[in-house]
Amino acid sequence: MYLGNFIKNIDKKFYKVKFSGLAFDSKQVKKDNIFFAFKGNILNGNKYITEAIKHGAKIIISEEDLKSNNKNIIYSYQPSSLIQMNVL
Repeated sequence: MYLGNFIKNIDKKFYKVKFSGLAFDSKQVKKDNIFFAFKGNILNGNKYITEAIKHGAKIIISEEDLKSNNKNIIYSYQPSSLIQMNVL
């Protein structure tokens, strides 16, 4: 799947980036997955980004505006309300 087909408002330079699946739990991330790091009522997914990357996450979607020097990982700031409207 291409990232641009999944998230409509993604930067055009990432439109053709391929990914293999989706994960909301860092322990279930597989190689080239998108990891959604959202804050819930009990846990904050942003605290598990490092674990998700170790398991193979290629793309991190977060409600927090994250900065990283890791050129192999795509970070995208997406408020949850925007995700709900734009994800197919």
